[in-house]
Amino acid sequence: MNRLLKHFKVVAHHKKIASACRELNISQPALSKSIKTLENNFGLPLFERLPRGMELTEAGVRLLNRIRRMDMEYQYAVEEINLLRSGKGCKLFIGAGTVWERYLPPVISQLYDEYPNLEVIIRADTNEQLMPDLVEGKLDVVLGGGNDQIGTREQLAFLPLLNVNMKIAAHRSHPLASMSAVTAEQLAEYPWVAYQRSKGAFLNQLFDRKGIKSVRYSLQTELLDVALDVMEKRKALLCIAEQFFYKLPENDVVQIHLNEAIWNFHSGIWYQSSARYTPVVDRFIDLLTQEVERLEQTPAY
Repeated sequence: MNRLLKHFKVVAHHKKIASACRELNISQPALSKSIKTLENNFGLPLFERLPRGMELTEAGVRLLNRIRRMDMEYQYAVEEINLLRSGKGCKLFIGAGTVWERYLPPVISQLYDEYPNLEVIIRADTNEQLMPDLVEGKLDVVLGGGNDQIGTREQLAFLPLLNVNMKIAAHRSHPLASMSAVTAEQLAEYPWVAYQRSKGAFLNQLFDRKGIKSVRYSLQTELLDVALDVMEKRKALLCIAEQFFYKLPENDVVQIHLNEAIWNFHSGIWYQSSARYTPVVDRFIDLLTQEVERLEQTPAY
C-alpha cells in the first residue's frame, strides 16, 4: 500500500496522532506531514482536528472506504493464488445469526469436498456486531436480516433468501400453552429468555404500541439447555425465528399463538460486491442459495 495511504489509515483507526505514531514508529512531525501532503493532493481536508482527536471528514470517510476495499481486493487475490498452489488451502470467514444454523452443515460439507484444504471460521452473533467486521473485511459474508440502514453501505450487496417470522415458544407446562391465542398484555406478565444475544427490540415495539410495560428478561444466554431449563422452571417465554423451532424438543416446548403478527423480515447473505469474484465465496453463496430452496420446501417444525 502507498505509504501516505497507510499513514492515513492508521490515523483514521486511532483518531489520535500520538497513538498512530507509536504504531507506525515515526515522529509526529513526519506523520503530520504525510497527512498534510495527502490532503493537498486531494485538495480537501481529510480530518477535522478537534480537542478530543482526529475525526474523519466526508472526504476522509470515502477515502477510508476505498482503502478498505483495496485491502480486501489484495486479500482476495492472495487467496485465489493460494488455491492455485499445490497443497495450499484458503479460509472462509462467516458471520451468522442463529436462524442459519439449520442451513449451514450440508453447505460446509460440500465446500470441504470441493476445497479439501479449506478452513472455515464461523462466528455466531447479531447483525449489529457482525456488519462492521464485514465492512472492514474481517468477515467474507454475513448471514442476517436486511434493513434500510445497512443497505446504505454502498460497497455491500444483499441477497435475500429467507422470509423470517418471529414466533413465541414456551414450556408445555406454561399457563399460556393451552390457549388458542393470547394477547400482548398476557405475554407481558411473564419473564423472557434472550437467546444468542438477541433481545428482540421488536417485542418492545409491540408492547409500546399497546402502551404496556417493556419486556422483562430473566436470562440472556448462548446455551440452549440453560434457556430451556429457565423456560420450564420460571415460566419464561422465548421469542425466536420459526426456522429455529426444529432445535427445540417437541415433547417439552410448544408455540404460543399471539393474536397478531410479532415481526417478520427478510434474511439473507451480506457480502462485499467484489467478493463474488472470489471462487470460495461465490461457491458458498450458490450452495447456500440451493440449500435454502431445498429446505424451505420442508417445514422447519
